[in-house]
Amino acid sequence: MGFFMWLRRVGLFKKKMKDRNIPMEWNLLFRAYISCALDLDEPFYAIISFAALSFLFLAGLQLDYSRTLIAMGVTYTLSALAEVTRILLAFRYTPSLKTLVVEGEILEFQMRTIKAELSPSSVYEDIGRGNTIVVMVFFTQILLIMMVVSFFLFMRGG
Repeated sequence: MGFFMWLRRVGLFKKKMKDRNIPMEWNLLFRAYISCALDLDEPFYAIISFAALSFLFLAGLQLDYSRTLIAMGVTYTLSALAEVTRILLAFRYTPSLKTLVVEGEILEFQMRTIKAELSPSSVYEDIGRGNTIVVMVFFTQILLIMMVVSFFLFMRGG
């Protein structure tokens, strides 16, 4: 059922692009496939897709725990990579924000009415952020470095 809902969402997207006279290049079509699969803008689609995946993993855990755990890791890694791929494709093939195709009325309204020019190269250079954010980012980086170092020490046996 989730697959058919995904096909319907892709069809609606294609129809909307055709109505707007926007050509469906491979890049836009590929991003549409990813968006229609991963975006949770329709509550019923979100419920169906999460429930189907949860039941599949629950059944897998009952049958073979280790393989299901690997499948879960692969599934969530691929979905994260798909998000990154979609963003990189949009960044690479969109010459400006004026030509960016935005799906969703609220986001489209915000994209067309809000103008912002961001130029800081790091969170530390952004003076608009409060000191609390900078301190939180710094401590998060320290925590992540400590986790990586302790993981390698643990794997080495020392």
